[in-house]
Amino acid sequence: MLLNASPRKTIIYLFIICLVVLSMPLFLRAKFADNNLIGEESYSNYKLANMIKDNGFVKYDELSYSGRDLKYEHGYIGLLSLSPRLFSWILPILFGLFSFVLFYNIVKKYDSDIALISSLLLIFSPSFIYLFSVSTKFSAASMFILLGLYLYLKGKDYNKYLSYACFIAVSFFSIEAFFVLFLIGLFFAYKKKIEWQFYIASVSLSLGILYIQFGNLLFNFSLFFERYIPFD
Repeated sequence: MLLNASPRKTIIYLFIICLVVLSMPLFLRAKFADNNLIGEESYSNYKLANMIKDNGFVKYDELSYSGRDLKYEHGYIGLLSLSPRLFSWILPILFGLFSFVLFYNIVKKYDSDIALISSLLLIFSPSFIYLFSVSTKFSAASMFILLGLYLYLKGKDYNKYLSYACFIAVSFFSIEAFFVLFLIGLFFAYKKKIEWQFYIASVSLSLGILYIQFGNLLFNFSLFFERYIPFD
């Protein structure tokens, strides 16, 4: 059916399949796990989103580990705080659907048949299902990376500026994804695939955003490794 369908119908069919696949964990959890979230990070994000909903962006948690400073990316938690319980369920799915559409259109620029096959493999891959059915910051970061790549490949100057804005926006969602983009961008700038001035400007703005969110954690490597690579 998919192989014989028009490109427009193909994306619709794939979109429906993607929606069903990403929604299945939600229904299974609703039926067998009393609507519980999955994973420690999901609960941590939900708790923090409720704190922000009641008190705005908070810097200190008095209830955890006898009190601790909070360092976190503001983007995903800020979105969750609009409706913590509902958005913990639906935001990852929405980001997943949008990411799938972007992925399909990126690959379709080169080959429609490969876009169909690779999209089906993507939809049914365990990593894709987990990423976009569990409430973590990486769902949003991945979507913005794909959106930036899609806009960059469109070629027009204004699309490239928008793509840089998307890559910068990743800093609001994941410090780890920023460092991955930093290294990839450095490689492409070295190979003269992107202009050095735009790369340096994007990295500078991203570091500024990260500094607002993390402060001295970003430049204090001992604190950074303690926060992100705990040694038990």
